Amino acid sequence: MKKTVPSKNQTYFSANINEMASAKLSPLRFFSGKSEEAIDKLMDEIRIYLRKKILIYRLKKIKTYEKPPNVSRRKIR
Repeated sequence: MKKTVPSKNQTYFSANINEMASAKLSPLRFFSGKSEEAIDKLMDEIRIYLRKKILIYRLKKIKTYEKPPNVSRRKIR
């Protein structure tokens, strides 16, 4: 299997996914041929990607949060 080298605008993860798709291999079969270092690098990229997605989601949630209307503090009976 050839060594995966990402292009300028491509991450290591997406380069591996594209290679796996072109070889028409299952993920288990594809990654069983990879070294532990390569798998660790992929896992790190996945973690970073997910952290970014979660951060973006939280920021969007904060931006769209609407303050409740001004209600007097006195209990309404």
